[in-house]
Amino acid sequence: MNELQKGEQNASMSLMRLILIIFAFFALLLTASCGERQDMTGTYRHVSDSVPGNSSVIILENNNKGVWETELDRINFTWSIHGDKIRLEKNSGETIAGEITEHGFQIELLRAGTFFFQKIKP
Repeated sequence: MNELQKGEQNASMSLMRLILIIFAFFALLLTASCGERQDMTGTYRHVSDSVPGNSSVIILENNNKGVWETELDRINFTWSIHGDKIRLEKNSGETIAGEITEHGFQIELLRAGTFFFQKIKP
């Protein structure tokens, strides 16, 4: 084998290694994003000292469906995760965006303020 063939073979091997590394990276990325959604499923309770006796619970199910229950209402929605953001989309098409926190998530509602939800059940 001459030097030119050896150089071509080394370049081919380097390209194969690069392709394998890229493939492994995307496989890990896909696995991590699936894990995020699974980690978010569960029951969350609104945490507030300013509204005693007023309960609000959000349940996120594995099938990306959810329900927000208060003492006065029950709202069905679908949910999705985008990085460190959570989106709740009501059947009417209205979307509520929130931010994932260490112990749950928070959402901001116009005219109502910020709501913090803490996970109470997986």
